[in-house]
Amino acid sequence: MASRKELFPFNGKSNGKSSYPLPGRGNHFGLIEIINIDKIIKKELVPEYLKPENEYILFYHGTTSENAKAIVNSGINVKKGDPRTDFGQGFYVSKDFQYARDFVKHSNEYTVLVFKLTLTFWDAQGSSGYVFKNDSDEFWEEFVAYNRRCNRGGKFAKKSKQLSQLELESKAFIQGHVCARNLERKSGTSKQTLPKDPAIQVCIKTNELAKTFFSYLYAAFSYNNSLYK
Repeated sequence: MASRKELFPFNGKSNGKSSYPLPGRGNHFGLIEIINIDKIIKKELVPEYLKPENEYILFYHGTTSENAKAIVNSGINVKKGDPRTDFGQGFYVSKDFQYARDFVKHSNEYTVLVFKLTLTFWDAQGSSGYVFKNDSDEFWEEFVAYNRRCNRGGKFAKKSKQLSQLELESKAFIQGHVCARNLERKSGTSKQTLPKDPAIQVCIKTNELAKTFFSYLYAAFSYNNSLYK
């Protein structure tokens, strides 16, 4: 029997599938499925495996295989997230598998973690989070710009900081569109129209929610592009 170290990620060139136990983590599934995907597998085949059942919703997190292994072994720590991201520091997931993969596919070894949440659980979190909707474009732009600019000073940043304190600091998660590109750092520019990516992202802000979210870890798709160079 392979050891825990050998199971994640796979080291062989052929596609494979195995299970990785999560003892003592309170995982809802008892173990996670580890799927090794090589570079030549068509991307359309992966989502076919990930079709959710009626009572579940799927979220994806793309990261390096090294980081994924740390998450699997130690759980999610929202304080390790980069604060210079759209919704600030936190643990980011997306409802779009391909977006999660594209986010990190430049790495030789990367992994997409899959979280399979019950709709009952996720719907119950609604009041603890903030969801940017179509009528919140101006607020979304200000908040994204404030975080992408590293919370730097200036009238624009101060206005956004005030909004974030009033609306978002106490929230367990923030959900909304991905900003489609990096901001241009132009001095003296306080307003610009930011493009939205169709993908929806969720930023988990509290370790309490992250711990529960982690308990729904369901699968990991491991890629190793260096094997095919």
